[in-house]
Amino acid sequence: YLKTGYCPGCGTKNNTRGMGKQKEDPGIYWVMATWALSLLYVAFLAVITILIIYNEYHLPETIWGYKCYGFFPSCDMEICIDLDGAPADGIQSAADYKFCELETTINKIRGKVCVYDEELFKQSENTLGFDFCYDLKDGEERTEDEFMNGVYVFEDNFDYWNNKTDYSQQSIKMASANWHAMSNAQVTDFCGVNQLPGDLDYPNMGPGVKFGEGALVFGGVIERQATTKPLDMSYGGTVNFHLKFAPVVENEDAVQCKTAFGGHVYLLYSIDHGETWVKFGSYIVHNYRLPHFTAVEEELPPGGFSNQTMFMWDQPYFEDKRDYWALDDIVIFHRFEGNWREGEKYLTTKEAVLDDIQRAQCCFETELCESDPSLLTKEDCQDVHGWDGTNHYILRGADAYVIIASLLALTKFLYNFTILMLTNGDVVIDKFIKKYMPRACRKKKSNALFDFQQRPDEEPPPGMLAEGAFQCVVHPQFRRFVAIVFAFPWVVSFIWMFSVTNGYQVYQPFVSFKNEATPEESTYMDRPPYVEPDNEMDVSSGFVVFLCMSMDFANIFWLSKHIFCLWPGWVPEVSIDTNPRNNWLKVGKQKIILTDVKDLQRFSKRFCQYVCLLYILGGMPWCSITMIMKGQWLTYERARLAEGMVGFIACFRAFFGANVFVKFHFASEYILTLNNDLRDDMGLSMRVEKVRYLAFYCFATISISVGLIISTYYYHSKLHSFLVSVICGAMGAVYGVALGLFQGLPTFPQFFFTRWPAEGHSVQYDKKIHCPCIFYCAYCSDMHTRVGYLVLFLDN
Repeated sequence: YLKTGYCPGCGTKNNTRGMGKQKEDPGIYWVMATWALSLLYVAFLAVITILIIYNEYHLPETIWGYKCYGFFPSCDMEICIDLDGAPADGIQSAADYKFCELETTINKIRGKVCVYDEELFKQSENTLGFDFCYDLKDGEERTEDEFMNGVYVFEDNFDYWNNKTDYSQQSIKMASANWHAMSNAQVTDFCGVNQLPGDLDYPNMGPGVKFGEGALVFGGVIERQATTKPLDMSYGGTVNFHLKFAPVVENEDAVQCKTAFGGHVYLLYSIDHGETWVKFGSYIVHNYRLPHFTAVEEELPPGGFSNQTMFMWDQPYFEDKRDYWALDDIVIFHRFEGNWREGEKYLTTKEAVLDDIQRAQCCFETELCESDPSLLTKEDCQDVHGWDGTNHYILRGADAYVIIASLLALTKFLYNFTILMLTNGDVVIDKFIKKYMPRACRKKKSNALFDFQQRPDEEPPPGMLAEGAFQCVVHPQFRRFVAIVFAFPWVVSFIWMFSVTNGYQVYQPFVSFKNEATPEESTYMDRPPYVEPDNEMDVSSGFVVFLCMSMDFANIFWLSKHIFCLWPGWVPEVSIDTNPRNNWLKVGKQKIILTDVKDLQRFSKRFCQYVCLLYILGGMPWCSITMIMKGQWLTYERARLAEGMVGFIACFRAFFGANVFVKFHFASEYILTLNNDLRDDMGLSMRVEKVRYLAFYCFATISISVGLIISTYYYHSKLHSFLVSVICGAMGAVYGVALGLFQGLPTFPQFFFTRWPAEGHSVQYDKKIHCPCIFYCAYCSDMHTRVGYLVLFLDN
């Protein structure tokens, strides 16, 4: 009552006297630092929640109704698809997408795509699992990254002409360059070449200039014109090209591109095979007589809508030896019908798309598969690109969560074992020798009568027995209840998991930044580059099931032994020895120096019941539940939420231990508290030197590790790798500060539930670690010392 300053029954603050006045003041700056950490924690949760909700309602939608999942997915990959059919009929099924080929593709569908099924995309060698972005959820106005609702029925960039004056299909490699006639035109670069933003294959030679095959240059006598073959423009569209008139030069005889002083150019269309022409574009010389090409876009008037529209560029009046002009990068775009996504053909095709893609997803057992893949036969999957007939799938979903949790648990075990050997290695080795080494091989004990350097982990000298021994109150019914609560879900979940998990292997490919995309035979291949992985990690489904069973059982075993003491031999023996040479409280093998006891507090029955429930939650088979949810083949909307939440809990438990929910509760009480006394305790814990060490170590470890991983497998640039590693390191530093803070507070409880939950008292003490290394009792000991929180139910 006097030490805490509060009444244990009602919590009323008293007039502090005696020992209560000796409480140290941490100072305003350290208390403010704890408030800053709390605000950072709340802001982090708020920002993450807002971002998740915002991201969920702004997932891009594709033309076939798929959603591009991920954290703020972007439509930043541009591809070209060969339209299989007439332009007026709309786009073909996503399962039948064929990438454009230079010498065979005539009608091209271009646009930005996103990957809606990452697993299908990778396993099909980047040929399935993507679609054109139709709605980016960025407002009512359409953006350049959204699908343009049409097809390019003509394209010529004049880089693939074998004969620079022959416009026939035998001379031009690009199949989409369908020219009908030309007069006084040739492909050359003496008037310059247009440079598009995506032309990365050519070095930049200045504004609007690239080093390439050339442009279509018009000179000569009588007539200068170029005419396309009849094109399908049934629903209208646009004509896009780049135009340039020869600029004025001082010495015209020294250049081949003769200056244009007159000779305007016109764009015309015809719907009767060239019998009559209608002008819909005029280009005056002085507007386009520039050092570089100028982009032009013309909308086709409704009078030109037909399935046999021809286009012509014509310069009717000019001087024979002057007035040169050039065209480059011509594309003609045909729109689909205005309501094409509401028509019967689209709806029929969409049903086929969903069925075909779902079949491919189930062949590869991706997360978007909504039915049992075992129902498919080899004949159902043999036409799916990339399917090899083996049950060999990329790491995904529940399997990924389980493996990540296993790696976290292994990392934590190795870390704890290393710390144990550094801090109590001599004691561990001595116990191992006593238990496993023959007596004849053991080192003889010293005959010293007194050992004034006895450590808390060592047994007391003969004759120095404890003054008092106490028995823990044990309720057999409570033991049976806890055993059933743990055993029943574990057994049922294991059987269920085993029954719904088929035999397969999962793999995780690894690609270093030095590995480049496989070169294609054609230089004109607008498709996502496929990179052959350097190596991969393979894991069988049986091993994943074994990991689930083992990790769930390991957590149940730890709780059964250290918290609920279900076996009679696990119930700790409690004794106290006030002899000045010992002066300890012994709980099982753990000894607490009485001078390290900081406080005694009383807790209620309801609080005890709540903590007991949190411990039981930590022993639930979360890993097995994750695999069970995978086997239910839910819709991806539900599965990603359910598997994600349960998988996150499994990983969280693997990292923080089976008592993760209890730790989180105790930590949250401090991080969210408004009590000034608790803030003072946090300030005292914050100013310990250990906090700064942990912040530095976490920053260095995480930033270096992330930097190496990014540079090896996800390299983009040096700046990108540096920024990502620094940001992750900063987050690690915050984690180090929080870890050091909580280690100085009673947030690591140790309950011994040997009976039904009831009210009682808790003991807070400094759980000190004695290090046998060169920094004995200084550096290492301080780094690993924390405040303990002990709860026992004794008969006295």
